[in-house]
Amino acid sequence: MIAPPKPPTHDELEALIKEARARQLRRRLLGAAEIAIAAAIGLSVYSLFIGAPGKTAIGGRGRPQAAAGCAAAGGWRLKLGPLPSEPTGQHTAPVVVNRLGSNPCTLTGYPRIVLLGANGDPLGFRYSHRGDLVVSARPPRAVQVGAGGSAFLLLNKYRCDIRAVGVARTLEVTLPGVRGRLSLRLPHYPILDYCPAEAPSTTITVSPIVATLSRAAARLP
Repeated sequence: MIAPPKPPTHDELEALIKEARARQLRRRLLGAAEIAIAAAIGLSVYSLFIGAPGKTAIGGRGRPQAAAGCAAAGGWRLKLGPLPSEPTGQHTAPVVVNRLGSNPCTLTGYPRIVLLGANGDPLGFRYSHRGDLVVSARPPRAVQVGAGGSAFLLLNKYRCDIRAVGVARTLEVTLPGVRGRLSLRLPHYPILDYCPAEAPSTTITVSPIVATLSRAAARLP
């Protein structure tokens, strides 16, 4: 006849309890370490996408955005470029986009443009990216802008032949991927006049951001 197992002594029970507690503690420590490692990997990947200067990240809905340090309007400045030779009846405004920050940036796409009259109200222009006699219809390319460097854009319209009801005095530009608008006070020339009764003169053709003004021209030199 087999004898019943001998019940564990008090000391053996204490040892079993200590061993079980040690195993539970090891499992908790291992779980915490795995969570910490996963968090560190996630943070590293996030930093690679948003923190590297001079790189272009893709934001919501596939829209290009400037790299960290490049996405504030305060890092950029507008000025009017030299007026080009243009076909009869065309009024053209070349715009220089200067980088003020100390790190390089990438801009890709079309700027958003608003032309304001003398009273500060937007004029009723339509804005087109289809090209015309002056502005190229070529699609945008990524433009690398070094610290203190420049990019460019080109505006063009057909003249008013009857009577203008307003003339653009201020240009407001939102660069692709940049928060906030840049403002440029326009001189007397070029004349960006507004004539709602003349359909050809109500459209402003806008180039993408380009590395040189020649890239925005309908005919490459």
